[in-house]
Amino acid sequence: MTFQTPELPPSRTRMIVGLFVVVLGLVVLAPNLWPLVHYWRADASEAVNARWVSSVVTHSSRDTVSVPAYAFERRIGPMVQDCRIDLPQYRHAPDGKPVFENLRLVVGATCDDVIVLDDPPRERIPLVLLGLAITIGGIVLTVLATRRRRR
Repeated sequence: MTFQTPELPPSRTRMIVGLFVVVLGLVVLAPNLWPLVHYWRADASEAVNARWVSSVVTHSSRDTVSVPAYAFERRIGPMVQDCRIDLPQYRHAPDGKPVFENLRLVVGATCDDVIVLDDPPRERIPLVLLGLAITIGGIVLTVLATRRRRR
């Protein structure tokens, strides 16, 4: 006695593949779109000038570099918030001190919420476009599969 598993009709298989491609596109799109949205929604009216205070020496497997640390103050109601942040994008500057000492910073309620507004994350744009293309392709595949199923 042999049991046969029921096979899915081709239209159902095409629809499952289309939905899988949509999910795959969303998996590529979502984490790459979030930093762009976060940068776009940041309120530049809270910009603060930070002052360079020191360099922090960091070690990696390949080299030892100095990373500049910045301090800035921001008033939250009656409280003055003093934060120190390390900016690794300037790690190859001489002695860890970058060329430009004033940074545009948008700060949240805590020091952990600091967003450095130097440049938008441009390296994410091709990945966002790839995610959009995959998602649209999956939607097209799903629509084609449902149309063939109705016939």
